[in-house]
Amino acid sequence: MSNHKVEVSYRIPLYNCKNMKNKWFVLLVSIFSLFSCGDGYDSYKNVHTFDFDDFVKTETLHGNVLNFDSLVMMPTEVHVLDSILLVVEAMDDKLIHLYNLNTRKHIGARISRGQGPQDMILPVIISMNENTLYIADMMLSVLRKYDMKDFLNHDSPTFLSEVKFEDRIYIDAALMKDKVWGYLYTDNCILSEFNLLDGKRLKGGMHYPETTIQYTDAERRDAFYMSVASDDKERLVIAYSLTDLLDFYDTNGSLLKRLHGPEQFYSYTKEYHDGNVVTTKLDGERNREAYFSPCWVNDGLFVLYDGEHLNAPNHDSNSGWIFSFSNDGIPKTAYQLDVPLFRCCVDSKSRKIYGISINPEYQIVEYSY
Repeated sequence: MSNHKVEVSYRIPLYNCKNMKNKWFVLLVSIFSLFSCGDGYDSYKNVHTFDFDDFVKTETLHGNVLNFDSLVMMPTEVHVLDSILLVVEAMDDKLIHLYNLNTRKHIGARISRGQGPQDMILPVIISMNENTLYIADMMLSVLRKYDMKDFLNHDSPTFLSEVKFEDRIYIDAALMKDKVWGYLYTDNCILSEFNLLDGKRLKGGMHYPETTIQYTDAERRDAFYMSVASDDKERLVIAYSLTDLLDFYDTNGSLLKRLHGPEQFYSYTKEYHDGNVVTTKLDGERNREAYFSPCWVNDGLFVLYDGEHLNAPNHDSNSGWIFSFSNDGIPKTAYQLDVPLFRCCVDSKSRKIYGISINPEYQIVEYSY
């Protein structure tokens, strides 16, 4: 990451001078405002702020590293269904591996990496329950639906249906009722709306957060790098990775609540041109990592939180906190993790959290909460 400084226009707060007789004092305050740290003068529109004190409680959790009979390689996702753990290994010949949590045994691997009729290249699980499993391939720009029982019980499961998206989706997507919300990167919307039945792009979209920071189009896209998750029914959240911002939406794509916290920092990017190529760089001194791996559990949200500066000594991709919120965005519990994670999932029935950690090697960690 570059440490290039980004120029940001700061706003000077207004002061009530009615009772101030010393005009020099007013001048000094204004000068101090110009040269003080600018982060406090940036803002988002329609935002609710919160901090650590707003959580109902804070708990420290102690992780248990799970040792299976087969080593995990370089997993990118983890999901749980009853006693079965699904681990996405995007660099392996088989892309999704199954583990029995009770016996700690590897019980199978699904979907070959390739371009055959049943293969995938870059799978992302966007929805799963005891009946169905939806997997999007970010390279092939398709969404496939599987019968969950068939997927778990057969080495070569056949998908029930396939939808080809009209436009290529990047990074992440979420399913909510009969629509898919995906990130296009080049669009004016941070998430665009697609019909689940035919993959056609609809007119709706979720817009980038409005802020006082002046971004170019390229800077805005990279400043608001994010991940997304839905409860499949009525709630969707966008969790931003470089600003501690959470956006809660309903089924119509309308913003319900925008939360900024617990430390209220922003993302700073700078656009560069190399011929016709447009790139951006992050300000390593001011930028921090925020939210990752959101997941809905019953009527609430769990999401990893980091908060570490990008240029911090020994900075890594792990997060030391997992926060829980109500489905309306009310802070509930802040869990501090003794083994940091960079991806996670939650089993509300057994009250277990499963996550991937790089500490220093890839491993699966289990928490009870």
